[in-house]
Amino acid sequence: MNSSQELPHQTEAERRRETLALWIALGSILAGTGIVLGWWIEHTRPENLGWLWVQIGGIASVPGKYVIFSGLAPRSPMDPTGLAALCVPVDAFVACCLALFLGPLQRLPWIGPWLQGIHLRAHSVLMEYPRLRRMAFVGVALFVFLPLPGTGAVGGMFAGQMVGLSRPMSVLAIAIGTALIAALFAGLASTLGAEGQRILESPGFYAGSLLVFAGFAWVGYRVAIRKLRQP
Repeated sequence: MNSSQELPHQTEAERRRETLALWIALGSILAGTGIVLGWWIEHTRPENLGWLWVQIGGIASVPGKYVIFSGLAPRSPMDPTGLAALCVPVDAFVACCLALFLGPLQRLPWIGPWLQGIHLRAHSVLMEYPRLRRMAFVGVALFVFLPLPGTGAVGGMFAGQMVGLSRPMSVLAIAIGTALIAALFAGLASTLGAEGQRILESPGFYAGSLLVFAGFAWVGYRVAIRKLRQP
């Protein structure tokens, strides 16, 4: 695997300790998420519960954090805030699985080429934004947070390897980046939901407000991207 910098040498003992930490993290994620979801289902008795597993699959795959906005749909068993909270363990679970089983997964007929494609896109992003490489841990968290090609839990794991982070630290950086972008999307989705009546009553006013917000967000995004491109 090509990388943007020389990875530090890792002893077999260090790799075994990393693997043990990842297995503990994976078990904790599964157990904790299962307990919380079980409690939530028991106490809220949501309708259309089967739809939740579709949303979880979307979070773990191509739609990613945009699944949060599906919480606005009447049929959704979970609101945007709940889906945003769910994004963190889902992405951490995906990152742990990649950290533990990346080699075998890359040899699978369908998943392997897909992973290689994300690896190449992640490498391109790191080449285009050198500050992400230099910041290492924070850079991987930003890599997951920013809406760039090839980002997300899968791309973040490749980025972590390229900048020399350990596998557990890569998982942690991915979880932090996911929490930040999920909180942002949940805030946007909740605002849209809270303003639903105003949209119906005064679409012109809301459309203007939305355009102003989008303008400020776009300017801030472009400034951040320009700074990350600086050598």
